[in-house]
Amino acid sequence: MASDDKTSQLKTQEQGLEKPAWMAALERARAKSQTSPPVQIGEDAKQNAQAMRRAVLPSPQEKPQEQGWMCFAPMPTDLCRVSPFFPMSKNEMANRVYLKDMVITKSAWGEINYTGQKLSIYEEDALMAVLAAIDATHEKQGYIYDGPSLPILKIMGYDKPGKNHYKILTDSLKMLLGAVFELHIKGQFRNMDNILSSVKLDEKSKHLKVTVNPYFYEMYLAGNITLISVMQRRKLKKPTSRALLRFMQSHRDLIWPGHFLTIGASLNLNLEQPHFEIRRQIKEAIAECIKHEVLAKGSGFVRGSKEMVKLIRPEAAKPALKK
Repeated sequence: MASDDKTSQLKTQEQGLEKPAWMAALERARAKSQTSPPVQIGEDAKQNAQAMRRAVLPSPQEKPQEQGWMCFAPMPTDLCRVSPFFPMSKNEMANRVYLKDMVITKSAWGEINYTGQKLSIYEEDALMAVLAAIDATHEKQGYIYDGPSLPILKIMGYDKPGKNHYKILTDSLKMLLGAVFELHIKGQFRNMDNILSSVKLDEKSKHLKVTVNPYFYEMYLAGNITLISVMQRRKLKKPTSRALLRFMQSHRDLIWPGHFLTIGASLNLNLEQPHFEIRRQIKEAIAECIKHEVLAKGSGFVRGSKEMVKLIRPEAAKPALKK
Protein backbone atom coordinates (compact mmCIF):
# COMPACT_ATOMS: atom_id res chain seq x y z
CA MET A 1 0.00 0.00 0.00
CA ALA A 2 2.86 2.38 0.84
CA SER A 3 4.30 1.84 -2.63
CA ASP A 4 0.95 2.66 -4.28
CA ASP A 5 0.64 5.87 -2.22
CA LYS A 6 4.15 6.93 -3.31
CA THR A 7 3.37 6.32 -6.98
CA SER A 8 0.14 8.33 -6.70
CA GLN A 9 2.01 11.16 -4.97
CA LEU A 10 4.67 11.27 -7.74
CA LYS A 11 1.95 11.42 -10.43
CA THR A 12 0.30 14.32 -8.63
CA GLN A 13 3.62 16.16 -8.46
CA GLU A 14 4.26 15.57 -12.17
CA GLN A 15 0.83 16.93 -13.08
CA GLY A 16 1.62 20.12 -11.24
CA LEU A 17 4.87 20.69 -13.17
CA GLU A 18 5.26 22.13 -16.64
CA LYS A 19 6.74 19.49 -18.95
CA PRO A 20 10.03 20.40 -20.60
CA ALA A 21 9.95 21.01 -24.35
CA TRP A 22 12.16 18.00 -25.02
CA MET A 23 9.70 15.72 -23.21
CA ALA A 24 6.82 17.13 -25.26
CA ALA A 25 8.78 16.31 -28.42
CA LEU A 26 9.13 12.72 -27.30
CA GLU A 27 5.42 12.48 -26.60
CA ARG A 28 4.59 13.83 -30.08
CA ALA A 29 6.91 11.24 -31.61
CA ARG A 30 5.24 8.52 -29.58
CA ALA A 31 1.77 9.62 -30.71
CA LYS A 32 2.95 9.66 -34.33
CA SER A 33 4.37 6.14 -34.03
CA GLN A 34 0.95 4.83 -33.01
CA THR A 35 -0.55 5.91 -36.34
CA SER A 36 2.43 5.28 -38.62
CA PRO A 37 3.60 1.85 -39.85
CA PRO A 38 6.96 0.76 -38.46
CA VAL A 39 9.96 1.66 -40.63
CA GLN A 40 11.97 -1.35 -41.83
CA ILE A 41 15.65 -0.88 -40.97
CA GLY A 42 16.80 -1.95 -44.43
CA GLU A 43 14.53 0.56 -46.16
CA ASP A 44 15.55 3.32 -43.77
CA ALA A 45 19.22 2.49 -44.45
CA LYS A 46 18.66 2.76 -48.20
CA GLN A 47 16.86 6.10 -47.83
CA ASN A 48 19.64 7.37 -45.58
CA ALA A 49 22.29 6.34 -48.13
CA GLN A 50 20.38 7.99 -50.99
CA ALA A 51 20.13 11.26 -49.05
CA MET A 52 23.87 11.18 -48.34
CA ARG A 53 24.75 10.48 -51.99
CA ARG A 54 22.57 13.34 -53.22
CA ALA A 55 24.45 15.67 -50.90
CA VAL A 56 27.87 14.36 -52.00
CA LEU A 57 27.52 13.85 -55.76
CA PRO A 58 28.90 16.82 -57.69
CA SER A 59 26.97 18.66 -60.35
CA PRO A 60 27.71 17.70 -63.98
CA GLN A 61 29.99 20.75 -64.29
CA GLU A 62 32.19 19.72 -61.36
CA LYS A 63 35.16 17.39 -61.61
CA PRO A 64 34.29 13.89 -60.27
CA GLN A 65 35.68 13.06 -56.85
CA GLU A 66 38.25 10.33 -56.35
CA GLN A 67 37.13 7.14 -54.73
CA GLY A 68 38.13 5.97 -51.28
CA TRP A 69 38.50 2.50 -49.80
CA MET A 70 36.59 -0.45 -51.17
CA CYS A 71 34.24 1.34 -53.55
CA PHE A 72 32.70 3.89 -51.21
CA ALA A 73 29.20 4.42 -52.48
CA PRO A 74 29.13 8.22 -52.04
CA MET A 75 31.86 8.69 -54.64
CA PRO A 76 30.92 9.00 -58.32
CA THR A 77 34.16 7.29 -59.41
CA ASP A 78 35.79 4.14 -58.13
CA LEU A 79 39.46 4.97 -57.60
CA CYS A 80 40.82 3.27 -54.51
CA ARG A 81 43.32 5.43 -52.66
CA VAL A 82 43.30 4.70 -48.93
CA SER A 83 42.26 1.60 -46.99
CA PRO A 84 41.87 0.93 -43.26
CA PHE A 85 43.22 -2.60 -43.88
CA PHE A 86 46.98 -3.05 -43.57
CA PRO A 87 49.44 -5.85 -44.32
CA MET A 88 50.61 -6.52 -40.74
CA SER A 89 53.16 -8.77 -39.06
CA LYS A 90 52.15 -11.12 -36.23
CA ASN A 91 53.81 -8.76 -33.76
CA GLU A 92 51.81 -5.80 -35.09
CA MET A 93 48.60 -7.81 -34.88
CA ALA A 94 49.37 -8.76 -31.28
CA ASN A 95 49.90 -5.09 -30.36
CA ARG A 96 47.25 -3.20 -32.28
CA VAL A 97 47.50 0.55 -32.72
CA TYR A 98 44.29 2.50 -32.12
CA LEU A 99 43.48 4.81 -35.03
CA LYS A 100 41.32 7.86 -34.40
CA ASP A 101 39.73 9.76 -37.29
CA MET A 102 42.01 8.26 -39.94
CA VAL A 103 41.12 10.04 -43.19
CA ILE A 104 39.86 7.63 -45.86
CA THR A 105 38.61 10.19 -48.35
CA LYS A 106 38.65 13.99 -48.23
CA SER A 107 37.24 16.51 -50.67
CA ALA A 108 35.40 19.81 -50.91
CA TRP A 109 32.12 18.22 -49.78
CA GLY A 110 33.60 16.78 -46.57
CA GLU A 111 35.40 13.60 -45.60
CA ILE A 112 35.16 9.99 -44.49
CA ASN A 113 37.13 8.91 -41.41
CA TYR A 114 37.87 5.62 -39.70
CA THR A 115 38.15 5.10 -35.94
CA GLY A 116 39.09 1.82 -34.28
CA GLN A 117 41.93 -0.61 -33.90
CA LYS A 118 44.26 -0.91 -36.86
CA LEU A 119 42.80 -3.56 -39.13
CA SER A 120 44.79 -6.22 -40.96
CA ILE A 121 44.16 -7.88 -44.32
CA TYR A 122 42.75 -10.85 -42.32
CA GLU A 123 39.87 -8.66 -41.11
CA GLU A 124 39.25 -7.62 -44.71
CA ASP A 125 39.25 -11.32 -45.70
CA ALA A 126 36.63 -12.09 -43.05
CA LEU A 127 34.44 -9.13 -43.99
CA MET A 128 34.52 -9.91 -47.71
CA ALA A 129 33.84 -13.61 -47.03
CA VAL A 130 30.77 -12.75 -44.92
CA LEU A 131 29.50 -10.30 -47.54
CA ALA A 132 30.02 -12.84 -50.32
CA ALA A 133 28.19 -15.51 -48.29
CA ILE A 134 25.28 -13.13 -47.71
CA ASP A 135 25.19 -12.34 -51.42
CA ALA A 136 25.21 -16.05 -52.28
CA THR A 137 22.52 -17.08 -49.78
CA HIS A 138 19.95 -14.31 -50.35
CA GLU A 139 17.73 -14.00 -53.39
CA LYS A 140 17.10 -10.37 -52.49
CA GLN A 141 19.27 -8.02 -50.47
CA GLY A 142 20.09 -9.39 -47.04
CA TYR A 143 22.27 -8.27 -44.18
CA ILE A 144 22.61 -11.50 -42.18
CA TYR A 145 24.66 -14.64 -42.67
CA ASP A 146 23.12 -17.44 -40.63
CA GLY A 147 24.89 -20.76 -41.14
CA PRO A 148 28.00 -22.84 -40.46
CA SER A 149 31.39 -21.18 -40.06
CA LEU A 150 33.06 -23.58 -42.51
CA PRO A 151 31.91 -21.88 -45.76
CA ILE A 152 33.21 -18.55 -44.46
CA LEU A 153 36.60 -20.11 -43.70
CA LYS A 154 36.65 -21.80 -47.11
CA ILE A 155 35.98 -18.47 -48.83
CA MET A 156 38.80 -16.94 -46.78
CA GLY A 157 41.14 -19.55 -48.26
CA TYR A 158 41.37 -22.08 -45.42
CA ASP A 159 40.61 -25.38 -47.18
CA LYS A 160 41.35 -27.50 -44.09
CA PRO A 161 40.66 -25.16 -41.20
CA GLY A 162 41.89 -25.93 -37.72
CA LYS A 163 41.25 -24.33 -34.33
CA ASN A 164 43.67 -21.51 -35.14
CA HIS A 165 41.67 -20.59 -38.24
CA TYR A 166 38.40 -20.48 -36.30
CA LYS A 167 40.17 -18.16 -33.86
CA ILE A 168 41.35 -15.93 -36.72
CA LEU A 169 37.74 -15.68 -37.89
CA THR A 170 36.25 -14.88 -34.48
CA ASP A 171 39.04 -12.41 -33.65
CA SER A 172 38.53 -10.70 -37.01
CA LEU A 173 34.77 -10.39 -36.51
CA LYS A 174 35.38 -8.96 -33.05
CA MET A 175 37.66 -6.31 -34.57
CA LEU A 176 35.05 -5.44 -37.17
CA LEU A 177 32.42 -4.93 -34.46
CA GLY A 178 34.52 -2.06 -33.13
CA ALA A 179 35.30 -0.47 -36.50
CA VAL A 180 33.52 2.86 -37.01
CA PHE A 181 33.26 4.97 -40.15
CA GLU A 182 32.17 8.58 -40.07
CA LEU A 183 30.88 10.48 -43.08
CA HIS A 184 30.89 14.23 -42.57
CA ILE A 185 29.23 16.39 -45.20
CA LYS A 186 30.05 19.99 -44.37
CA GLY A 187 27.10 21.91 -42.99
CA GLN A 188 24.64 19.08 -43.62
CA PHE A 189 25.24 15.61 -42.17
CA ARG A 190 27.46 13.72 -39.79
CA ASN A 191 26.84 10.00 -40.15
CA MET A 192 28.58 7.38 -37.95
CA ASP A 193 28.25 3.63 -38.57
CA ASN A 194 30.03 0.50 -37.42
CA ILE A 195 30.62 -2.36 -39.87
CA LEU A 196 28.96 -5.23 -38.01
CA SER A 197 25.94 -4.97 -35.72
CA SER A 198 26.07 -8.42 -34.11
CA VAL A 199 28.01 -11.69 -34.09
CA LYS A 200 26.69 -14.89 -32.50
CA LEU A 201 28.61 -18.17 -32.46
CA ASP A 202 27.63 -21.61 -31.13
CA GLU A 203 31.01 -22.79 -29.90
CA LYS A 204 30.00 -26.45 -30.07
CA SER A 205 28.43 -26.61 -33.54
CA LYS A 206 30.35 -23.58 -34.91
CA HIS A 207 27.06 -22.21 -36.25
CA LEU A 208 27.58 -18.54 -37.00
CA LYS A 209 25.18 -15.63 -37.24
CA VAL A 210 26.70 -12.36 -38.44
CA THR A 211 24.67 -9.21 -38.98
CA VAL A 212 26.17 -6.51 -41.16
CA ASN A 213 25.03 -3.02 -40.19
CA PRO A 214 22.45 -2.17 -42.90
CA TYR A 215 23.41 1.51 -42.76
CA PHE A 216 27.08 0.72 -43.35
CA TYR A 217 26.23 -1.74 -46.11
CA GLU A 218 23.95 0.60 -48.03
CA MET A 219 26.34 3.52 -47.61
CA TYR A 220 29.58 1.88 -48.62
CA LEU A 221 29.20 -1.68 -49.91
CA ALA A 222 25.93 -2.15 -51.79
CA GLY A 223 26.52 -4.09 -54.99
CA ASN A 224 30.30 -4.22 -54.67
CA ILE A 225 30.95 -7.68 -53.23
CA THR A 226 30.25 -10.92 -55.10
CA LEU A 227 31.20 -14.52 -54.50
CA ILE A 228 33.16 -14.55 -57.77
CA SER A 229 35.51 -11.72 -56.76
CA VAL A 230 36.13 -13.23 -53.33
CA MET A 231 36.84 -16.68 -54.75
CA GLN A 232 39.49 -15.03 -56.91
CA ARG A 233 40.92 -13.30 -53.86
CA ARG A 234 41.22 -16.54 -51.85
CA LYS A 235 43.79 -17.88 -54.33
CA LEU A 236 46.24 -15.19 -53.26
CA LYS A 237 48.31 -16.08 -50.20
CA LYS A 238 50.27 -12.87 -49.66
CA PRO A 239 48.40 -10.04 -47.88
CA THR A 240 50.07 -7.54 -50.24
CA SER A 241 48.73 -9.51 -53.23
CA ARG A 242 45.18 -9.37 -51.85
CA ALA A 243 45.58 -5.65 -51.24
CA LEU A 244 46.79 -5.25 -54.84
CA LEU A 245 43.69 -7.12 -56.07
CA ARG A 246 41.51 -4.69 -54.13
CA PHE A 247 43.42 -1.79 -55.67
CA MET A 248 42.89 -3.06 -59.22
CA GLN A 249 39.23 -3.99 -58.73
CA SER A 250 38.49 -0.43 -57.67
CA HIS A 251 39.63 0.98 -61.03
CA ARG A 252 37.69 1.19 -64.27
CA ASP A 253 40.71 1.36 -66.56
CA LEU A 254 42.15 -1.89 -67.88
CA ILE A 255 45.70 -0.54 -67.57
CA TRP A 256 46.98 1.44 -64.60
CA PRO A 257 50.36 3.20 -64.92
CA GLY A 258 51.87 5.02 -61.96
CA HIS A 259 54.67 5.54 -59.47
CA PHE A 260 55.61 2.62 -57.23
CA LEU A 261 55.19 4.78 -54.11
CA THR A 262 51.57 5.48 -55.13
CA ILE A 263 50.93 1.75 -55.18
CA GLY A 264 52.88 1.31 -51.94
CA ALA A 265 50.69 3.90 -50.23
CA SER A 266 47.49 2.32 -51.60
CA LEU A 267 48.58 -1.09 -50.29
CA ASN A 268 49.37 0.51 -46.91
CA LEU A 269 53.01 -0.56 -47.08
CA ASN A 270 55.41 1.12 -44.68
CA LEU A 271 56.80 3.94 -46.83
CA GLU A 272 59.55 4.68 -44.29
CA GLN A 273 61.33 1.43 -45.10
CA PRO A 274 64.06 1.45 -47.80
CA HIS A 275 62.76 1.84 -51.33
CA PHE A 276 64.34 -1.43 -52.45
CA GLU A 277 62.21 -3.24 -49.84
CA ILE A 278 59.03 -1.52 -51.05
CA ARG A 279 59.92 -2.50 -54.63
CA ARG A 280 60.53 -6.10 -53.55
CA GLN A 281 57.11 -6.39 -51.88
CA ILE A 282 55.36 -4.86 -54.89
CA LYS A 283 57.21 -7.16 -57.31
CA GLU A 284 56.26 -10.24 -55.28
CA ALA A 285 52.61 -9.15 -55.12
CA ILE A 286 52.52 -8.54 -58.88
CA ALA A 287 54.16 -11.92 -59.57
CA GLU A 288 51.53 -13.77 -57.50
CA CYS A 289 48.71 -11.82 -59.16
CA ILE A 290 50.06 -12.74 -62.60
CA LYS A 291 50.35 -16.40 -61.55
CA HIS A 292 46.66 -16.50 -60.61
CA GLU A 293 45.55 -14.39 -63.59
CA VAL A 294 44.53 -11.42 -61.51
CA LEU A 295 46.98 -9.40 -63.61
CA ALA A 296 48.20 -10.06 -67.15
CA LYS A 297 51.76 -10.79 -68.18
CA GLY A 298 53.58 -7.56 -68.83
CA SER A 299 52.49 -6.10 -65.48
CA GLY A 300 55.37 -4.85 -63.36
CA PHE A 301 58.06 -2.20 -63.32
CA VAL A 302 58.46 -0.51 -66.67
CA ARG A 303 61.62 -1.70 -68.40
CA GLY A 304 64.57 0.55 -67.58
CA SER A 305 62.73 2.29 -64.71
CA LYS A 306 62.89 1.83 -60.96
CA GLU A 307 60.05 4.25 -60.39
CA MET A 308 57.18 3.53 -62.77
CA VAL A 309 54.85 0.52 -62.67
CA LYS A 310 52.24 -0.70 -65.11
CA LEU A 311 49.37 -2.92 -63.99
CA ILE A 312 47.41 -4.70 -66.72
CA ARG A 313 44.11 -6.51 -66.28
CA PRO A 314 43.80 -9.88 -68.04
CA GLU A 315 40.92 -8.45 -70.14
CA ALA A 316 43.30 -5.90 -71.65
CA ALA A 317 45.70 -8.60 -72.84
CA LYS A 318 43.10 -10.87 -74.47
CA PRO A 319 42.63 -8.90 -77.72
CA ALA A 320 46.40 -8.82 -78.22
CA LEU A 321 46.59 -12.61 -77.84
CA LYS A 322 44.04 -13.14 -80.62
CA LYS A 323 46.12 -11.24 -83.20
